[in-house]
Formats: sequence, structure tokens, C-alpha cells
Amino acid sequence: TAPTEPFRSDSAQDLPGEEQRASTVALDGDPGAVVPTFRMLFDGTNIMRARAGGGGGRPSAAAPAASACASGAPKESTKQVLSAFNWFKTYRPACRVRVYFYGAREEQLRDDRHLAPLLGHIDWTPSRADVDAVLLRGAAQPTEGVTTIIVTNDNFDNYLGEDFDGTTIDAAWVRQHTLKYMISSEGSFLPDIVAKSKLGQGLDPQALLPEPPPP
Repeated sequence: TAPTEPFRSDSAQDLPGEEQRASTVALDGDPGAVVPTFRMLFDGTNIMRARAGGGGGRPSAAAPAASACASGAPKESTKQVLSAFNWFKTYRPACRVRVYFYGAREEQLRDDRHLAPLLGHIDWTPSRADVDAVLLRGAAQPTEGVTTIIVTNDNFDNYLGEDFDGTTIDAAWVRQHTLKYMISSEGSFLPDIVAKSKLGQGLDPQALLPEPPPP
């Protein structure tokens, strides 16, 4: 059974003060099963470029460059972003979702038919801003009662050791604040069901996943 709270896509800054202080939702219709509100930040380009039928990991920084030289620009599928958005809308409507893209690509992507339903949920970064840095800063900023997770297969290797608002990014922090995923051969978004604990609060990230169907 899906959560009763309507789908939201607010950024943390848009949450009312009272909701920021104590934001919990009931999962699966059980008023006793409460968890912190989740804010999901989509790494839009990462999801667009994920290889359908591929694994959930991301190659080293050198591998994509070599691949790009061999086969040209990476293929992109905006349909995969829509699939990811619809997955959360369907299975975890209590999660607040924002989709991040480079602002320089706004003119190119704004009229895309798969992104059209998401325009109210997309954040275009300022010109020359680094999307990865925006995502990391958004996840590093504490908001009481709200847990922020980046949906990406990026390991953020280039940012290890960097400081964002007093939070030092290391491999353990990345594991705790990212949700990996796969794209099926049909192009459907599938979150990593073997994800480790994301939240540093003892909450099993399986809570983000739908209940298995009855036998």
C-alpha cells in the first residue's frame, strides 16, 4: 500500500518551519511506522547517461573519457529521468524530488517531451555552476527532520576531501548519501535493492523501496 501523503517535490528551503523541525510520514498505511521525510536530489545527467541493462556502479574518472573518445558523445535518454521520477511518484510519493541539470542545457532540454511533465520539479544550475557541487552542498546542509539523498551512480571521486558547509566529503559519506540504481534493458529505473544504510540514523534504506507483492 502506498503512503498516504501526497507527492511533493519541495526543496528543503521551501519547507515550512514547523515541517522542517519535525517532518515525518507514515509508511504503508501504518501510523506507527514513521520515518524522517526524504528529499531526493536527482543527478539528471547521470541518470540520462546510464547504460540500459548495465550495473549500478560508475567507472573511474578515466574510463568515461576513454569511452567518449572511442564512441563519441555519450548517449542520453531523458526517458530514463522520467522513469526515475515516476518510480518515486508511484512507490514513494512522500519523498520530495528535485531534478538537477546544467543551466547551460536548459534551452536544449526544456522542450523535451519526456522532461515536459517534470519542468516544475527541475532546477537548472546557474551558468558555469558545477552540478556535482550543487548536489553535494544540498545533501551536506543539515535540515532537521529531513534526510537528503542524491540519486546517482557517481562516486564523486573528484570531491573526496572537499569541505561543504563544514562537512568533509569522503567515501563513507558518499555511500551514506547516495542511492544507486540500475536502468533495465527496457529503460526502466530500478533503485539498488542492496543499498547500504544511507542515513547514518540506523534507518534501513529498504524503507525507500516498495513492499514485495504478496505471493
